[in-house]
Amino acid sequence: MRRLMIASLLLAASARAQTPGNDDATRALLQRLCGELSMPCDACGKHRGPATPAPTARPAGDLLRHPADAWGHAVQISVGGEGIVLRSPGADGELGTADDIVAACGKN
Repeated sequence: MRRLMIASLLLAASARAQTPGNDDATRALLQRLCGELSMPCDACGKHRGPATPAPTARPAGDLLRHPADAWGHAVQISVGGEGIVLRSPGADGELGTADDIVAACGKN
């Protein structure tokens, strides 16, 4: 029974990794994230005083709350001197491999 369950999990993971269009869907998601991250923050500077309430949390379905690629893997967001860089680990789920999908937002 245990072998059957492991085999079915491996088969499901393999099918998910080979789903056509996941690369394109992830690239589209990263572009949407770039757009969201480049929008001005309407709350910046408004919550500095002690009498001002804390900013509200983002809605549960918000793209920026828990960004995940088309395979369900977390998207890494890096902010630095070159702007914002988004990295999807791709089908294998590991960053730093050949199937990673990267998008640079901001400075080029």
